[in-house]
Amino acid sequence: MSTRFGELLREYRRRARLSQKDLAERTGYHPSYINRLERGRRMPPRQYGTIQDLAAILQLTQEETNALLAAAGLEPVLFTHIPAEADTPRLRRIIEGLVALHRAPGIDDAQIAFVEDAILLLLDSFSVARRTPPDTSFSEELVDDLLSAVITGSTEYGQDNLLTVLEEIARGDAWELKRRIAEALPGLLKANPSRALSLMHILRTDPPHPEWRTDIRRRVIEATPVLYKLNPEATPSLLRWHEGDEVYAILAALEALDTIGDERLQAELESELLSHVSSEQQNIVEFYVKLLEATRTRPDEALSMIESAKGGDRLTRTCITRCLACLLPTRPAEALGYMRFFLRREGGVPAEHQNVRRPLSRDLPQIIAVLDGYHAQAEEVIRELAQDEDVHIRRALSDILPALIQSHPRLALDLIRSYLIHDPDHYVRERTGKILPRLATLYPDEVRESCLALLRQGKKLSG
Repeated sequence: MSTRFGELLREYRRRARLSQKDLAERTGYHPSYINRLERGRRMPPRQYGTIQDLAAILQLTQEETNALLAAAGLEPVLFTHIPAEADTPRLRRIIEGLVALHRAPGIDDAQIAFVEDAILLLLDSFSVARRTPPDTSFSEELVDDLLSAVITGSTEYGQDNLLTVLEEIARGDAWELKRRIAEALPGLLKANPSRALSLMHILRTDPPHPEWRTDIRRRVIEATPVLYKLNPEATPSLLRWHEGDEVYAILAALEALDTIGDERLQAELESELLSHVSSEQQNIVEFYVKLLEATRTRPDEALSMIESAKGGDRLTRTCITRCLACLLPTRPAEALGYMRFFLRREGGVPAEHQNVRRPLSRDLPQIIAVLDGYHAQAEEVIRELAQDEDVHIRRALSDILPALIQSHPRLALDLIRSYLIHDPDHYVRERTGKILPRLATLYPDEVRESCLALLRQGKKLSG
């Protein structure tokens, strides 16, 4: 048995003017254990944390610590200095874990890089105190990868670990990353309901962003109908009014209650929500409630209300576009006509604000459902959404491509070739690339050309 570790330990202990008993008391070991270590009668500890604790007590330099690690058969730590205020047990555990991961058999470089990237992402998400916001493009791509791994049920990295990373991001200050998580909540709920619920509670009281206000909160609320099917008891607390909510959050809650269809819950919460509407917006929100009800039970009356109000202010027009999908089952031609109206362009740019257009991207599954009967009108709406200036609308379209391929593969391929492979957004191109192979057996030549175009586009953007 090698005695090098014991010789070094004895040398460093004596230099620190500590007896074996003193060192044992400070480390929590028995003096006889220290004695046997120094005499080479016991194997050196094989945990980085244990040796780092010894090094701290003996006040070793990094080079001396590395010598002790090497004598124990462990790899040296690659950095040369950690400030005293940062040398914590948690930091040592992270270092120990990363070094062990590098040395573990069966772990490839890609898996190690994924873990390291996730840690870097968390560090980036807490660095928003800079005057100039950091470039989040890489972080957004990594969040997309995390979300995709959870939603698709990948077990390569462990779902609990991935969801823990997402929760830390949700608690941070990187607003765009948190919005990506909020957008994915319906899929996360289906993949892991309990952990997704934890994310919903974290994001439900997210501080309003100065530019986008309650956007994240609204997206949490919009996911509650999915939650209700899985956990009805957990839903009311997310639908109630929270300090800092603005009118769009209230509209989302009223719509969610209507979608859920629980009359008792609706009666319990609707009046509470309406009591927090400002006097200036009271009439508009009351119009929204009446329009929602009419679209379900009196579609002709709903169409009359829409026609009378479509020239109103932006909030009124947003209320209309949030309701149009409810009319698709009973009045598809008219509903599609109004969708085209609100997606119209004037002078080559959208005539309506993105808040008015964006709700229509949520209606894509319902629009696809009426394609067979109203193909020209429905396809026109889908194509307008595919080339919308708002990236979140285009992302919504890329998310429903699997469903579109099942029912209308030719249209899906046309959308990919005409718009999506040229999209500057990473998320859209990534979803496009993943979906293309499903079309290969039907359209091999077109898919091959599209894949090449996608590769060229990626090189152009990265260059």
